[in-house]
Amino acid sequence: MVSKLIVTFSFLVSLLVSLHADSFTVYLDPEDKYELSWTFEDKNPTSEVTFTVKCETTGWVGFGMSPKGAMTDGDIAVMWIDSDGKGHIQDMFAASNGFPSLDDSQDYTLISSSEADGVSTFQFKRKINTCDEKDNVITSDTTRIIYAYGAADPTGNEFAASDKHASSNRGSKSMYLLENQQAVEAVPDDALTYDMLIDKYTIPDDDTTYYCAFFPLPDVDKKHHVVSVAPIVEHGNEGVVHHILVYGCWDVDKEHIVNNTKTEGICYTAEMPEFEDSCRSVVFAWAIGGTAYYFPEDAGYPLGPDGAESPQYFMMEVHYDNPQLKSGIVDSSGIRITYTPTLRDNDVGMLQMGSVYGIFVPPKVEEFDVIAYCHSSCTEQWVPEEGLNVFAYVLHSHLIGAKITIEQYRNGKSLQILAQDNNYDFNYQETRVFKDNQKLLPGDTLKITCTYNSDSRTGLTFGGLASAEEMCLSFLAYYPKQNVARCESIPTFMFNSEDKLYTGLGVTPNITYGGENPRLNPHITLLEVSDWTNEKVVVAQNAYHESWPYSQCAGTGSTEYEETAFDPSLYPTIEEVESEDPCTEPSSAGSVTATCISLLLPFIALFQ
Repeated sequence: MVSKLIVTFSFLVSLLVSLHADSFTVYLDPEDKYELSWTFEDKNPTSEVTFTVKCETTGWVGFGMSPKGAMTDGDIAVMWIDSDGKGHIQDMFAASNGFPSLDDSQDYTLISSSEADGVSTFQFKRKINTCDEKDNVITSDTTRIIYAYGAADPTGNEFAASDKHASSNRGSKSMYLLENQQAVEAVPDDALTYDMLIDKYTIPDDDTTYYCAFFPLPDVDKKHHVVSVAPIVEHGNEGVVHHILVYGCWDVDKEHIVNNTKTEGICYTAEMPEFEDSCRSVVFAWAIGGTAYYFPEDAGYPLGPDGAESPQYFMMEVHYDNPQLKSGIVDSSGIRITYTPTLRDNDVGMLQMGSVYGIFVPPKVEEFDVIAYCHSSCTEQWVPEEGLNVFAYVLHSHLIGAKITIEQYRNGKSLQILAQDNNYDFNYQETRVFKDNQKLLPGDTLKITCTYNSDSRTGLTFGGLASAEEMCLSFLAYYPKQNVARCESIPTFMFNSEDKLYTGLGVTPNITYGGENPRLNPHITLLEVSDWTNEKVVVAQNAYHESWPYSQCAGTGSTEYEETAFDPSLYPTIEEVESEDPCTEPSSAGSVTATCISLLLPFIALFQ
């Protein structure tokens, strides 16, 4: 009887765990021939991730993880089904960009395998941290998945260098293995779609182009809710369409819009209509690597004839990244929104935080931090007393971005690391969803730190629009919607000619007199520094950690908020909470089992 109770208890525990496990599916290749699914119960290092691979081949299938998406330092599993129908799996590693070697510690376990209709399916598992130095630890950061497959099984049932794959049957894809991915929500039956597309624009042979187009809102006679946003990237242009932002245009006279002849052109130039300045609130965002996004079932972005709740117009900004300076590329990419008259409980807002033009990064530095804030002096002005529910976010930097962290502070104390990616990938900027909504209260401060690796650069990198320049931004999706567009900060050296940055580097700030007020040109000044020694890099780094920044917050339309300078020492770096190291500490599984049995003993006694 006791054994039956323990078996029943174990089954119920397993059932509950499986019901609460997170499960995700994605295609790794452009032709949808290689499907990867995975599930995990929690992020404990001793927990296991179960993978399922379905691949259109009857030969061997390879799956792996590597730091940069290449073979080097790759942690690889190779699987196949032999002529007798038996499945095999080999744990391998690649010390260089060549054929992998068999790992002494076989940490992948094959659960099942099958072959039908030309498709091989393998289910296998491994621990998040195997304690094998040749294996990659699975984390919440961006993970580069590598894959390959061959047309035949390995000869002699041992994977060897002679087992080749076609050049098209391999690749890599970045993803978040342990981060919450959004589930695809069912689209309401009464849903409508609205496409905003660039009209056959010939992309210039420049490395960076920002092209903008203006669109009226969908023609609705009452309030609607946008429930999903999806990219429409023209086939063949996936490599040049880097990101698309849709801004809301507020406080614009409708008759003026109707009579306007400037409907698209190069952003932020004379090709734009004068009401472009009214379009400063990001409402939808997509970047390379991202897919369609579905709002939570209790929230949607408001559209309607009443401008108090929704903008009067949309401005879509498309960033074309063309480092090879190709000519003759014609593009009609854009965004599709799905909206419904069936209203949800909450209106969604989008908050932009971070910095662009307050950025400079010295060359040949492995780690250099740029810091910006959404300060309490801003949030206390527009966050309601009950707070905001932040449910999703996008992290954004450019080519030398390596890490991005958002920290949250409340009542003068460190609260939590809100979001983090220690392995940022410029080519994968998917929307991430919090497992539980995060509260932002009035008076809270958010700090965003972007860490750059400029080892490949020979000169200074400044903030700007081009991919070779840098950004340090995050877009936070929240509800209920507020009249706010951006919550940012600007470093002191951008406006204070006596900042310690200049005295420490021994340079005289360049000042341009424009109108009544002098304006600093820190970029011109910093270019005077020819030799970036370690000592000078420290001076530059201290400019972000010690100098008092100035808060900047802007509302939608013409709304303005008070701004102020503040002491950054009040917001120290929050240390990561490290989980128990499974490689040095004994497993706690035995104590957990003992605890469960001890809790069952009173019930077991009833049946004796």
